[in-house]
Parts: sequence; C-alpha cells; structure tokens
Amino acid sequence: MTGKVFTKIFNIINAKVAFVISRYPDDETQINDWYLQLLVDIKSGDVIHYVDFLTLLISWLEQKEDYVMCADLFKLKNKIEKWI
Repeated sequence: MTGKVFTKIFNIINAKVAFVISRYPDDETQINDWYLQLLVDIKSGDVIHYVDFLTLLISWLEQKEDYVMCADLFKLKNKIEKWI
C-alpha cells in the first residue's frame, strides 16, 4: 500500500472519528483513548490496525444502536480489507 493511500485512509478515519465524537460527546474520552492507541499502532505501517480500530468502533456503535453509522464504517472497513 502506498503512502498516499495510507494517508487517505487515515484522513477518512479521522473525519469519521470526529463525527462519532460529535454524536456522542459524553463518550469522547473513551473514543479518544481508542484513537490514540490506533495512532500508536499505525506507526508500524500495518494497515490491519485500521481494520481492528474500525471493528472496535463498529461494535461500540452497535451497542448504541447506531446502525446507520455502523453500516457506513462497515463499508469503509470492507474497502480497506480489499486493499490489504
């Protein structure tokens, strides 16, 4: 995977995280903790960390019964899995 694609994925996920936080401001600390761990993990250059993060976020959103956002993130996760 090229650096350009890696950066594009990062920017998309960054925007999605900001959107999720805007919908669930009471859970900002939890989401930011997960996101911080993603930032640490992706320094390895392994895209699988994006998939792992999205899986965690999707699972959390399912508990919130936010199925529209789950579907959106699931589509993104599937695209990333095809690229790796």
